[in-house]
Amino acid sequence: GNPLFVLETLRALHEHNVAVAEAGEAVDEFPLPATVQDLISRRLRSLSTADRAILDLFAVAGLEADASVIAAALDRPRPEFFEGLDVLVARGILFERENRYRFRHEQVRRAVLEDLAGGGPDLHRAVAAVLERLTPADSEAIAHHFVAAGLGGAAKPYALRAAERAQAMRAYATAANHYRTALAVGSFADDERLDVLFGYEQVLDVLGRRDDQAIVLAEMRSLADIDGTRRAAALRRAAWHSAHTDRFDEARSVASEALTIDTVTGDDSAIGEDRLVLGMVGLWSGDLAAAVDHLREGAALATTAAQQGQLRRALGSALSAVQEYEEAEREAQAALELFGDADDRRGEAEALGLLGVITMERGDAGEAVSHYDRAVMLCREIGYRHGEAVNTANRGNALWYAGRIPGALTSFGEAIDLFRSMGNRRGEALVQANAASIHHSVVGDDVTAAEYSRSALDYFVEVGNEDGAAQVLCNLADIERRAGHLTAAAGHIRDGLAAVERAGNRWLEVQLLSSDAQLRLAAGDHDGAESAARAALSLCRELGLSDFEAGLLSVSGLAKLAAGDDAGAQSATAEAVRLLSPGTDQDYLVPYRRGLVLEAAAMPDAASAAFGDAHELLTRRLQDLTTDQRSSALATPEHRAIVEAVTRRHPTTRQVRLARRDVPTGRPLQDADFILVVWTVAAPEDDAIADPGERRRHRLRRLLAETEAHQAAATIPELALALGASARTVRRDLQALRLAGVPVVTRGSRSPAS
Repeated sequence: GNPLFVLETLRALHEHNVAVAEAGEAVDEFPLPATVQDLISRRLRSLSTADRAILDLFAVAGLEADASVIAAALDRPRPEFFEGLDVLVARGILFERENRYRFRHEQVRRAVLEDLAGGGPDLHRAVAAVLERLTPADSEAIAHHFVAAGLGGAAKPYALRAAERAQAMRAYATAANHYRTALAVGSFADDERLDVLFGYEQVLDVLGRRDDQAIVLAEMRSLADIDGTRRAAALRRAAWHSAHTDRFDEARSVASEALTIDTVTGDDSAIGEDRLVLGMVGLWSGDLAAAVDHLREGAALATTAAQQGQLRRALGSALSAVQEYEEAEREAQAALELFGDADDRRGEAEALGLLGVITMERGDAGEAVSHYDRAVMLCREIGYRHGEAVNTANRGNALWYAGRIPGALTSFGEAIDLFRSMGNRRGEALVQANAASIHHSVVGDDVTAAEYSRSALDYFVEVGNEDGAAQVLCNLADIERRAGHLTAAAGHIRDGLAAVERAGNRWLEVQLLSSDAQLRLAAGDHDGAESAARAALSLCRELGLSDFEAGLLSVSGLAKLAAGDDAGAQSATAEAVRLLSPGTDQDYLVPYRRGLVLEAAAMPDAASAAFGDAHELLTRRLQDLTTDQRSSALATPEHRAIVEAVTRRHPTTRQVRLARRDVPTGRPLQDADFILVVWTVAAPEDDAIADPGERRRHRLRRLLAETEAHQAAATIPELALALGASARTVRRDLQALRLAGVPVVTRGSRSPAS
């Protein structure tokens, strides 16, 4: 039922009976109203005029109000006022809490307000006048009441004061509401209105409300047409907006116009701000050399600690992009200290995010995650959505390299949604490029990986971002190689290498050379594979990218093995295992490749140990995935090869917890419904079956027989996980067995036990 309806009915019934008794009349039947609103209205009509006047003022003041404010607004003798207040409390309409009075239910307050008709503005004016006198610092409430009273001019200074205070407290959404109120109700001279618009636009920028920001910027530029210095400031803000919405040519042109104006006036601080915009436009559009030049010049001109912090953080970003990591880290740390001293939490978040990027690219994914977590927390606290999106995306990268795959996928999904909600195609494309890599290399979902990659590539080509295009081309090359489309893969690598040569991004060059080495190995070009791996290794050592060395050495070892250099293969893969840092991306491939070399050298025990290490690393990497994700991952050729390599050496058994065959479907399972079954998931006899499909179905029949022997029933996902195949593949295999006359029982597809 409705508790409010019951309470109001009881109160109305009580008041009705009291009134009848006081009048000396017989108690008659109480007419039951149809709705709670009818009940509330009936009770309000029974109040005296004096008591209703008190209640009207309380309703206008808010859900809760100070009694002294209402008494002053009513201008009635205090004893008389408090007598009426006692009546309202006694009748259960208001209740007291530390000299403040509150409506027992918001619906009661709404009913009072609806009955005010045209008297509301006068009451709001009275409350505003009292608040001005008693609590002049309560800008928000005073502005609200003056606006409701229709006195925009009186509301304006209080709305502005409330906006500025909210902005200082980093309550940006609240600040935006107050700025909008001030602009809507107040009358301003052009210069004064421009000042307000500057504050409002900066708040909208933090909130990522780009459409509203564009409208405000258009008005700012129209008001600043004749003032050189203020025109430059408005142009600079417009350039930032263009850059954030991926219109880089427009951003560069507008910022250059601002720089020309400020150079004429000789304002070093403004020139530094112009250089900051131009530097970030260069960084985001892939013109890294120009970005570094602009930011170095800007940092040299900084006139305040806050400006120096902004420019040094931006310079650190540009230096990181050109792999000057030591200098980049120094700039980021300096910026973090400057922002901390200034209590600039947005600046601190951006500096922490930059430190995450630098530590990530230098191979310390764990420390990077810590930096990003702190940055995301700060961004959420102040409502800085763009910063939250950027750091959430980068946290996804760090989690991926730290082996925390589910967390990485979650972060990527959140970041894509954030960027999309702000209309930021650049951010969305960057995250799609990274998400494509993890879907391909770990989960084995090449359909999603290709979809993300092509969407991102369209954007990067459209805006001329060579770095972004190169990264996505590397993804597409790996996807095509896995599918056996070697010519298409080679074309993507060729285009990607040309892009990084133009952009000068050597970190991406390492990625592309690594993909090239693996492609050439798959194509039988062993010398080419060795050459590409060696070139990538040389770059890694030059740039200090130690995490990539082990993988490249293991590829080099396979190339040497294929070329007949057994000793070189042994040496390279042994060094790869020694250098391996567990937790790096696809770490399990290094001991697997070592195992292949040892197996070819007729060293079965050492090969078994290496394959076992590879399988342990792979299991650890996939352990937190969902059942479907794990099945998909184990179906990829690289992962399936590791599982098969382990099972070649000796039978592999696994204890599984399956539902008993006689337990009905359609209800939650209890502990007593399960039985432990030992499955032989692989045995040496399997190797005698050459066809992979027939070998898998042979293993499936064995699992089904072992399950039947224990009077249990397995689900398709459980079978798929044990076989390292997808659920779809297992369904096809089960259908093939049924057609061949093999009895097949799985949980969910069987007939009820008779």
